[in-house]
Amino acid sequence: MDFIDLFAGIGGFRKGMEKHGHKCVLSCEIDNNARKSYAAIHNEKDTFPNDVTKLIEKNQLPKNFDVLCAGFPCQPFSRAGRREGFNNGKNGNLFFSVMDIIDKTEPKIVFLENVKGLLTSGIIEEPTDIDENSKIKPKYVEVEKGKTFKIILEYLNKHNYDVQWQLINSAHFIAHKRERVYIIATKRKDKLKQIFPIHTKEKFINAKDFSFDDFLNEPSNNFIKNEFYMFEFDNASNLINSITKEEVVFSNQTPWKNFGLMINGKILTTKVKHEPKTIHKLKDYLQKNEIDDKYILSKEEEEKQRFAKSPKTWRSGNKMGKMSFPDPIDKPSRTLTANSTGREMMVIAYGNKFRKLTAKEYYLLQGFSEEDYNKAIKAGVSELQIKRQAGNAVTVKTIEAIVSKF
Repeated sequence: MDFIDLFAGIGGFRKGMEKHGHKCVLSCEIDNNARKSYAAIHNEKDTFPNDVTKLIEKNQLPKNFDVLCAGFPCQPFSRAGRREGFNNGKNGNLFFSVMDIIDKTEPKIVFLENVKGLLTSGIIEEPTDIDENSKIKPKYVEVEKGKTFKIILEYLNKHNYDVQWQLINSAHFIAHKRERVYIIATKRKDKLKQIFPIHTKEKFINAKDFSFDDFLNEPSNNFIKNEFYMFEFDNASNLINSITKEEVVFSNQTPWKNFGLMINGKILTTKVKHEPKTIHKLKDYLQKNEIDDKYILSKEEEEKQRFAKSPKTWRSGNKMGKMSFPDPIDKPSRTLTANSTGREMMVIAYGNKFRKLTAKEYYLLQGFSEEDYNKAIKAGVSELQIKRQAGNAVTVKTIEAIVSKF
């Protein structure tokens, strides 16, 4: 199938799609350093479009393509950010630019990725008695959690798409803990191929005759044991008969579970177990050769890291738990972030010293190859930028696993 790669980053979607023989017919990325890496890794000229919001206006979209891939900006929905959701004027509304493209081109499949906070993101409520002259910043409260995701489902339903989603941890496929929501929307037809949860048997659902009661009463038809996972329904399955009505209740908890299906506007959402039997180990992804001194912690840096990772209690009563020092290498790494400094920095033992992970290791833990890293370096991309790119990337191995079920 032909696909377009929006908010392309360094091409995690593209590598996963191409692994299964699909062809990229358009890429779009705005960050200049990411564009350099993307062009080098995928053997392209750095002349592809850079602004998703201008693709329609500039007539840059291909006439025909089958799949739209987009890891749209996650900061508005992330706990690491301000959690402004669609209220974030800079990045939050870029989803609607994606919907404009969907409306114009009607791809067969819409394939989206975002942080797990997308399922819980709500509305930021401001205090009504703000004193503009006060030096004390007002405290904002997040209410109606999950409403952001409802807006996404409503848009896709309005455009005649059935939807399935799952919260998946990359640690199932590679030595990197990275929980992300993956969404697949397919044009509404008589039959929907169920892709999520991952590693179930292929199952086609007849949307016209679909019975949620049958689905709930016969989970053994949909969830199986195998060498990777065991999926089961929990006791809190949520059945929503219409996404377009006020049936969904939003409060201090989200109604969305880590797996769901929306067919003809009806939704079944439930929690599924997906514990991997195979533990991918960080040590298998570490460089074997001698490490440059710039990655080795000085005594001062070591003490700072020990303190940063120690438990803390603030005057407000908020607590911060203890983090491992050093990080274990016989388990998957913690989530790599675009700014892995301070408390979030990965630190591993290195003889009788400690070191940071290298830029090459960042790429490897996101499923990119050593060759990809070398190409980015040759293109003039700094190691700092390479780390940031990996922290923002989509995990290639997870995309490969999902696309294998298309």
